[in-house]
Amino acid sequence: MSAAVGAVVRSGRENMQPGRVAALLHAVPWGRGRPLEQIIRELESSLCFGVFLPDSVGMQRQVGFARAYIDSNGVYHLCDVVIEQTQRGRGLGTLLVQTVVEDERLRGRFGTLETEHAHRLYEKAGFERCGRERMLRRPL
Repeated sequence: MSAAVGAVVRSGRENMQPGRVAALLHAVPWGRGRPLEQIIRELESSLCFGVFLPDSVGMQRQVGFARAYIDSNGVYHLCDVVIEQTQRGRGLGTLLVQTVVEDERLRGRFGTLETEHAHRLYEKAGFERCGRERMLRRPL
């Protein structure tokens, strides 16, 4: 399925809408309980990516989020990948993850992530299963 019409992925914490990021994270079991202050700190220390759709008044509304951080060995860890419930099934998650793995700052690096349910989404972007929850993406 192709991504929703008008969808755009932006990177950079200055482009993120912290209140929307918090709402997205608080709507999923693994993201609940993080105060806004912690989420803002995580935005400041990570490579951030957001999916945006035009709203009814022509503004861009953030409907998806992902972040990655690079450890001291140069491996990136993808985390907090989430799409607003009402927008799922429209290809936005695939668009988001593909944009992340193609980012020039991450290209050529090993990538890891942990997921319980979305293995197929990440396999489309080149990740391989390494156990029940852990996935790895080898540099091309």
